[in-house]
Amino acid sequence: MESEKRIYTCELCGAEFETPGAKGGHKRAHQLKISREELLTELRRLASVSGRSPTTKMMDKRGAYSAACVKQRFGTWADALRAIGLPPNNRYDIPPTEVKEDIRTIATKLGRPPTSPEYREQGDFSVSHPF
Repeated sequence: MESEKRIYTCELCGAEFETPGAKGGHKRAHQLKISREELLTELRRLASVSGRSPTTKMMDKRGAYSAACVKQRFGTWADALRAIGLPPNNRYDIPPTEVKEDIRTIATKLGRPPTSPEYREQGDFSVSHPF
């Protein structure tokens, strides 16, 4: 009985690979074709629609490129934000009212309070922050 081979498909162009490593190397080639200016333009767009410094989660969910691509090109996420004149978004003084409002927004979408995994996926803040 012959076992089925798993195929790994590039989400960007549809190319198929036999191993995750081969797919990863191929996807890296896509990243190298993206200019720094294109990445900065996308960061500016996300900042404009959100009204604040974009997060890595925001880029991965709503951006045209991955956060990993941005970090690879600029060294750190914070350096990419600084390149467009925005402050890094690792905040430690988040007012409880802002966190509660974020939870309420997700609860409204879900029709109930979010679980920790749901908040981790959809929320703007880390669930490890004390409230």
